[in-house]
Amino acid sequence: MLVAFGAITGAVAASLGPPRIPSVGYKLQAQLDPAQMVPAPAAAVPAAAGGSFRALLVRAPVYTYPPQPRSIKIVWKLSWRLTVSSLTGPVTKVQVGQGAKGQLGTPLATLCAPCGSLPRGIVSVTSAQAKVILANGAYVTAATAANSTGEIRGQLTRVRTLPPPAVKP
Repeated sequence: MLVAFGAITGAVAASLGPPRIPSVGYKLQAQLDPAQMVPAPAAAVPAAAGGSFRALLVRAPVYTYPPQPRSIKIVWKLSWRLTVSSLTGPVTKVQVGQGAKGQLGTPLATLCAPCGSLPRGIVSVTSAQAKVILANGAYVTAATAANSTGEIRGQLTRVRTLPPPAVKP
């Protein structure tokens, strides 16, 4: 994930000059299981079903230069990966929702639909979505064909804040 942090911040900021607003990364994680699903999965789920979600949420400045007047825009990127075991089938959708543990929430961002055999990726998120995620007010669900609204779920928590990378002028 640190490689992704450097790649995202480097690509966004370093190519246009040294940033005056530092890039910041936040490591996130969630342990997913069927017991956390609200409502409960429609189809039976193996007792050993579960998953591990790891992510890096990065805030980085984007600088624009002429022909437009110079301006700064803050972008948020979420680099993530999900590993699962003993599900009823392959993961078809991974989604971040807004809500407390044990409560039905609202969708915040779809990370993949359809998903590949190794669910992972990088998506853009808004500042409002990032605020919810960083306040531990979000969860991750993974759906399968048998349980299209979700088979496993886990509450997202911030594990660590990463310092800004050193950028040489």
